[in-house]
Amino acid sequence: MSAVMEEKTFRGLREIAVLGFFAVALFLLISLVTFSNEDAGWTHSGAVQTVTNACGIFGAWLADFALSFFGLIAYLFPVIISWHGYLLYGKARPRQQKMTIALQWLGSIATIVSGAALLYLYVLRVGVELPGSTGGILGQETGDAVLILFGNSGATLFLIVLLLSGITLATELSWVAFIDLIGKYTVFVCRIVGHTVTNLWQERSNNSVQSFEDIPEKPETRSKSSVKAVANVKAVSSVEKDVVQMEKNSKQLQKQPTPKYNLSEGILPSLALLDERDNRVIGYSQADLEEMSRLVEDILADFNVAVAVVGFHPGPVITRFELQPAAGVKVSRISSLSKDLARALSVTSVRIVEIIPGKSVVGLEIPNREREMVTLRELLVSPV
Repeated sequence: MSAVMEEKTFRGLREIAVLGFFAVALFLLISLVTFSNEDAGWTHSGAVQTVTNACGIFGAWLADFALSFFGLIAYLFPVIISWHGYLLYGKARPRQQKMTIALQWLGSIATIVSGAALLYLYVLRVGVELPGSTGGILGQETGDAVLILFGNSGATLFLIVLLLSGITLATELSWVAFIDLIGKYTVFVCRIVGHTVTNLWQERSNNSVQSFEDIPEKPETRSKSSVKAVANVKAVSSVEKDVVQMEKNSKQLQKQPTPKYNLSEGILPSLALLDERDNRVIGYSQADLEEMSRLVEDILADFNVAVAVVGFHPGPVITRFELQPAAGVKVSRISSLSKDLARALSVTSVRIVEIIPGKSVVGLEIPNREREMVTLRELLVSPV
């Protein structure tokens, strides 16, 4: 009797715990979805009058901390919490062993860490409002450490293996069985598509044959004499057309005038006929260029992209800065930040030149405040 009561008590406590798991997961999901950078949070200082988060001040703080520390992987937390609640309630496992539970939580932690690092390394911007980088503080620290230890390729391979292993430990998913299942469904879909295409082709062929058989045959009623007469008329008409065309060509040749002077003789006009440009536009000074170089480095550093400006070349329309990326920084990460650079530098647009022949640097072209006019005289006088 006591065993039955103990089992009922354990079942009730387990159901209460499951309800708590799902409530926490739902609360966290609503907090993350309604997150706003304008709300009070872990990364804010000062008083905030209004909070737009649907879960109030606590939800705003919770979402701000989760997204700041974990990045986009924080949106996976409600799924992980719900999954562990489902495992707790599962009737097939009334009482799991401590080792099994520990392995499942270890797999969840490995999934979170590796996922945050991969997001930091390969996902720069998304359409979701975030207080920091896509991988958060955890992804940034983990990604940088793994990059130093294993390099680009080794870090990617290590993090992918860690992610797949974490998913296997957390869900007991067999990747071999999963790939086998995908193969079966792929073969099934291919068979259906093949049968459908074959049936449509056969139906179209049958319709074409049927329509061809329905066309009535018309007997030829022309005699041999009429055919010969038509052929003679066509031959005569073609000869007349050739004669008329030859007469037109001869008249055109007679009408062409002959030149009265030698076209080969003569000299080019002097460049003095072209006006010189009097107004000179004042461009960037040396101090301005140095200041802009430091500003470009600081802006890219805010996005975790380390570069050094090794040179700049002012021109009449644009000014090109030569950027030397740090080890491990991909050019695609710099190219994806072109709009952010333009907004920070207060210009309409910037252009990233990923490859400069003969140099290992990346070009950043910024439009000048005032464009200089390039005249035709300058183009003709220029030796280049």
